Amino acid sequence: MTLAASGELSIGGSTSNRSINLELQRAASATTNLDEFECRRLCNKPSSLGVISISDFYSKTYGVVAMDASYTADSGLQNFVNSAAIMFKSNGDIDVGITDPFGSFSYSNVGTWISPAAAAHNGYEIRVPTTPSYNGTFSGAINTWESLGSNRTWSITLNSSGSGFADFSIEIRFATTVLDSTAVYLIADVG
Repeated sequence: MTLAASGELSIGGSTSNRSINLELQRAASATTNLDEFECRRLCNKPSSLGVISISDFYSKTYGVVAMDASYTADSGLQNFVNSAAIMFKSNGDIDVGITDPFGSFSYSNVGTWISPAAAAHNGYEIRVPTTPSYNGTFSGAINTWESLGSNRTWSITLNSSGSGFADFSIEIRFATTVLDSTAVYLIADVG
């Protein structure tokens, strides 16, 4: 559910689009401090941005950051330049991309990094924390936190015969707290 866009909101209470506790998936009467991490995550206001007010919660949706244990993009053996990629999108989606047998590159959705996807916002950041193991040309930021207010892509490309691959992990955080991580395998072989 999403909190109301205007009018009265409360920390507690039993009205589904008016109670911050219910949006946080807590009991209506639970003790909640607006300065706590989950409240700040809900309203996209890290402590560095100062004091939270009730109006910061208007139109906000609480989401759970949860990715699959791993993602694989395998474009198979091709006779030309071959690429595989993963894209974490600002709308909450995760897409993998591959070169098809006709030489075209396209993406398909494999899930979401946050549920519900409507809870995605630019306060979330993503990174590949360490240099990947790879063969080929690797593309994408390494060990740099980037806002998920924009789509973020990592890819491997192989231009000549051989086995192209990239093996790495991805982390997503809000403020300074890592919320989830996953393993990524990209495969792009040229025959």
